[in-house]
Amino acid sequence: MSVLHKADEYSRALLDLDRLRKLPKNWDQQGAPAISKRAIDEAVNLVRAFQRDRSAPAPRVVAMCDGGVELAWAASTDHGRLEIEARFVDEGNTLLIGLAHSPGFIFDGPVHGTQDFVQRIRDTFKEHSPVL
Repeated sequence: MSVLHKADEYSRALLDLDRLRKLPKNWDQQGAPAISKRAIDEAVNLVRAFQRDRSAPAPRVVAMCDGGVELAWAASTDHGRLEIEARFVDEGNTLLIGLAHSPGFIFDGPVHGTQDFVQRIRDTFKEHSPVL
């Protein structure tokens, strides 16, 4: 995959996050709240960190029905398929982030900023030697 193609994937993820900002309440026709601006901002920070150093592929962006954001990665690795989900949910004054990868659970809890979270994802990709 060319660097230009990868750059386009990061740009697409950032555009998808920007689109989430515009979703109104009840965007899913089942009463979902608008997507949390704080959750979107933290997800944008995460995507930009990976866009700068290319330490992980661009994620897929998913709106969550609880007003959160999910970033999802899937990659082929030397050990099979690696799937990572990063969920950002704004719970009052605390941003809750959960990180899981198949088949195991890595981290779940409050964070203050995304740097530690970014490093956890980088380490996971590095550990599993994905074929990017």
